[in-house]
Amino acid sequence: MQADAPLGAALPATLATPHDEPTAHEAFAVLSEMYPSADLRRIRAHARRDIRREANRATRTFCAALADVDAALAEMEHETSGAKHACETTLASMDDTIATAQPVLEHAGALTKQSETAQLHEEMARKLLERMTLSPAEEQALLQSDAPVDAALLASIDKLHGILGDALLLMDLGDLRIGENAPSDGTDEEAPSAARIPEEAHATIDLRARASALLDTAYRRIAHYSSSALRRLPIEGAEAPETLRAVLQRLAAREDLFRSVLAAFAETRAALLPDAFVHALTVGGPAPTYLPRPIEMHAHDAVRYVSDMLAWVHQLLAGERELIVSLLASLAPPPPAADDTSARRHHRRTGERHTGLDASVDLRGAGPLLRPGHTTLDAPVFDALVRNILERNVAGCCRPLKVRVLHTMRSQTDGVVVLRLYFLLRFYRTTMQHTIGARAELSTTLRELVQVADESFARALQAFCDARLAHLAALPDADALAATREAAQLVRTSLQECAQAREADVSSTEDVQALERHVAIHFVEPLRKGVVACAMRPRAEASTEPEGWSRYLRWSTAPKAAQRVYETQAWYADIFLVQALAPVWSALQPHEGETQEACRQLSAQLVAALERIAEAHYTALVQDAALESVVAKTSATDTTVGDALHAFLASPELLIAPPRLQTLPSPLPATIHRAALAQIAHRLRCF
Repeated sequence: MQADAPLGAALPATLATPHDEPTAHEAFAVLSEMYPSADLRRIRAHARRDIRREANRATRTFCAALADVDAALAEMEHETSGAKHACETTLASMDDTIATAQPVLEHAGALTKQSETAQLHEEMARKLLERMTLSPAEEQALLQSDAPVDAALLASIDKLHGILGDALLLMDLGDLRIGENAPSDGTDEEAPSAARIPEEAHATIDLRARASALLDTAYRRIAHYSSSALRRLPIEGAEAPETLRAVLQRLAAREDLFRSVLAAFAETRAALLPDAFVHALTVGGPAPTYLPRPIEMHAHDAVRYVSDMLAWVHQLLAGERELIVSLLASLAPPPPAADDTSARRHHRRTGERHTGLDASVDLRGAGPLLRPGHTTLDAPVFDALVRNILERNVAGCCRPLKVRVLHTMRSQTDGVVVLRLYFLLRFYRTTMQHTIGARAELSTTLRELVQVADESFARALQAFCDARLAHLAALPDADALAATREAAQLVRTSLQECAQAREADVSSTEDVQALERHVAIHFVEPLRKGVVACAMRPRAEASTEPEGWSRYLRWSTAPKAAQRVYETQAWYADIFLVQALAPVWSALQPHEGETQEACRQLSAQLVAALERIAEAHYTALVQDAALESVVAKTSATDTTVGDALHAFLASPELLIAPPRLQTLPSPLPATIHRAALAQIAHRLRCF
C-alpha cells in the first residue's frame, strides 16, 4: 500500500488479508528480525532496497559468465575451422584413393562371386553325391552276403528308390524318345530308350542302371530273408518281428517277389498245420502238462468230438489271421477320416461283418497290388490278400477234418446226434463263410459236410423207423406203448432241436423246414404206414381177462359170456394203433411247420380208431350189464332187467375205466369210459 493512499482505501485490503496464516506470521517474524524498526513503511523501503541490490549483483555475475562463454565459443570456432579444413583435405584424399582402387574393388568383387559360386557348386555336388550315390557302408550292407538284414539295409533300399526317382530330375527329356519295347530295370520306373540320348544324359542313365542293379540284388536278399523268416515262424504263439514287417513293406514294391514269398509262406503253413491238427487230436498240448487234453479222448461223444475239432480249426483261423495282419500291418490302409464317406464304405471296423468275401488276390498272378505313388494297399485289396493267404494256410486241415467228421457221422445211428452235428456244422459253415468267403476250400468242405449230415439225418431216421417197426412186429400188443416211446422221444427231441435252432438263428428257416420235412417224410409217415400194417396182422382171439367183466363189476349173478363182443380183430387193431401212434402225435402236436400235415393225418387216424373203440366199449358195457333190452327199448318192466339196471348203477367201480381200456395211453381210458356212460345215460332218459 502506498504512503499517500487514504486509510479507507487500504482498509479493505488489510481486512481481507488473513492474519492467522502460518506463513504470514513467519514472514512477519523474519522481517522483524531483519529490520528491528517497528515502522512498517521503513521496513518496506529497506526490503525493496535490499532486493534491488541483490538483483544488481546477480546481473553482474550473469554478465561475467556470458563473457566467459563468448570467449570459449570464439576459441571453439577457431578450432572447428581447423577441423573442417582437415576433413576437407581427408575427403579429397579419399576420393583420390577410391578412384585409384575402383578397378581393384571390381576385380575383388568378381573373385568373391566366383568363390561363392564355386562353394555353392561344391556344396551342390557334395549334396548330389550324398543323395545319388551310396556310401561304402551302405554298399557293403547291400552287397555283402553275410551282412544282416537290418535297418541299415532297409535304409539303403529306400535310398536307392530315392536315387531312381531323383535321377530323372537330372535328365532333359525333351529330346528323348521312349522306345515302345524299352527294356525295364526291374523296378516300377521305366528306363528311357538309348536312341537319341544326349551325351550329358549318359551319366544319369549309368547312375540309374547301377542303382537298379543294386536294388534288384537287395530285393532278392530280403526276399530270401523273408522266406526263411516266415518258414521259421512257429504254429502257436507266432509274433511278427518289426524287421520282418518292414522287409515285407519294402518287398511289396516288387510284386513278383512279394507274391512268391507269400505263396511260399502259405504253402509252408498249409504243410505244417495238418500235422498240428493231428497232434492236437492225438497228443494234446505241449509237455510236461500236455494241456489241453487230446481231442480224441472225447471221440465217444460225437457232438463234443466234432465240436472240439471245429473249435480248434476256428481258433487256428483266428490266430493265423492275426499273424497275417500283423505281418502286413505296414501295408494296411489307414483308418478313413470322419468326413470321408467313400473310404469308410470299404473300411471294416472291429466286430463288423466282412464284405466282398468273394473277392480274391491270386498270389501267382501279375495284377498290381499297390497303386502308383502309394505305400499302402487299398482296403478291399488288403482284405482280399489277407483272406487269400488265410484260406491257403488252413486248406491243409480240410482233408483230415473231413475224414474224421465223415467217419463220426457214418458211425452214428442216433438221429438226434446226427441232427446236432448238422446244426454244429451249419453254424461253423456260416462262420467260415463270413470270415474267409464261400469259395474258400474250408467253407466248401464244411458245406459238403453239412450236406452229408443232412443225408445222414434222413438215413438215421429211416433206419430208426425200420428198427422200431420190426420191434413192434415182434412184441405183443400190450407192449406197443413201450415200443413206440423211443420213436416219440426221437420226434420230440428232433423237433425241439429244430425249434431251438430257429430261435437262436443258428440255421436258416429253409434249412430247418427241410429237416422237419425229413422227420415227416422219412420217419413219421413210414412209421404210420408200418403201424397200420402191423395192426392188420392176425391175432389170437382168446381172452386173457379173468372171467369177464361181470366179476369186474361184481355182478356175480350175471352169466359168463362165451364170446365178448369187443374181442375182434378190429378192436385189437384199433387198440394197437392208438398205443403206437398216440405218443408220436403228442410229440408232433406242439410244433408248427412242415410236420403239421403228418400231425393232421395221425390225428384223423387216431380219432377214427378212438371212435371205433368207444363204440365197441359201449356195446361191451351194455352186454356185460345185461341192459340190451333196456337200451333197445324192448322192455322196461322186466324184473330181471330192473335188477340188472339197479346192480349196474349201484356198482362202486362204475366210474372207473375197466381193464380192457387200461392199455391205452392216459387219459384216454377215462375219457372213453365216460363217453360210454354218457351214451347209456342218454338212452335211459327215454324211460
